[in-house]
Amino acid sequence: MASVKPELEIVVLYCQRTLPEKADLDSLLKRPSPFRLRLVALPCSSKVQTPHLLKILEQGAQGVLVVACPETACRFLVGSGRVRNRIDYVRGLLDQAGVGAWRIGLLQGSDIEAEDLWAAAMEVGADPAV
Repeated sequence: MASVKPELEIVVLYCQRTLPEKADLDSLLKRPSPFRLRLVALPCSSKVQTPHLLKILEQGAQGVLVVACPETACRFLVGSGRVRNRIDYVRGLLDQAGVGAWRIGLLQGSDIEAEDLWAAAMEVGADPAV
């Protein structure tokens, strides 16, 4: 039986308010890439907790990109700041464990275009040591 190399996955957790309605997310999923993107819409990026990020990596994802509103534009006022602090904390944990803090990324902005999302996801997935 031939062995099949598992596909590397990047999980993108995004606040629904960060991407324009017309964003062509389907085209991102169909692009040739060394990674498979899994897009997960959230009501607010502040819903992302430390255990969620660690569990996604534990389940085999190459990386996680969290897409959040600018800190001054969060409809919940402090959501973007909270997720930034959580990401910094998880990066520290991954760095201490020698797993690679680069595997967690944060993209903040409003009306983020599909191209910018794609570039940020590819950066999260790329091991800088290779």
